[in-house]
Amino acid sequence: MRHIASETSGLIVPRECPCGREGAFLCTRCAGLLRVPPVRVDAVCDALQIVHRSRLRETPEGPAGVDHRALLPVLALGEYSGDLQRLVLGWKNGGLAHLARPMAQGLAPAVAMLCSGAQAPVLVPVPSRLEAQLRRGEHHTGELARALARCTSARSSTVGLRLGHGQRGHGARERRGRSAVLTGTVPGGGPLILVDDVVTTGSTLRAVVQALRAGGAEVRGAVVVASARLPAPAAVPGSSR
Repeated sequence: MRHIASETSGLIVPRECPCGREGAFLCTRCAGLLRVPPVRVDAVCDALQIVHRSRLRETPEGPAGVDHRALLPVLALGEYSGDLQRLVLGWKNGGLAHLARPMAQGLAPAVAMLCSGAQAPVLVPVPSRLEAQLRRGEHHTGELARALARCTSARSSTVGLRLGHGQRGHGARERRGRSAVLTGTVPGGGPLILVDDVVTTGSTLRAVVQALRAGGAEVRGAVVVASARLPAPAAVPGSSR
């Protein structure tokens, strides 16, 4: 009966994965993209880099220069390209709300990595600009945070935040200068973990973190579905180029 019902519904609403494969709303191959170990990507987010220390002269630790560290750790499931990009766009702009659950299940290990042994975190969705929410008809990162809370020990909570200018049409320097204003109260009960769809330069995360920390919040990190870039694989000692 379940098979008959599935086949009948497929005649009414054709089942097609965002990658174009027919027969399922999420094919096996694309589902596998959401079940990979999360990777840290903050090192390739330029806007998240802050000066850690500087050396005026060469030392045993390295030559003269400036060392940077990330404002916060950011974990992603993969690079924003190919089928993963199609999944994100289908969920974000194509009305494929059913993808929030498998994305949340894929990000659950990332939440555990950020708050291992700590108090249960509070998941805070990174807000979209109002016009984007009106165009999509929903707050998609809020849906992702709620789905993520259902498959972890965390809880989700929205925070009143107003973002400055958007990303599109702005250069790297303007993006880095993006701002956010806290318009509500900071949720209590545990450290905060930000939830977003894609990270590019990290300027939006930087603005939100600064606004939340200015309001007294402890922001432990961020989880995103995809990153515009991934760190280069670590070189294997003794390998040739």
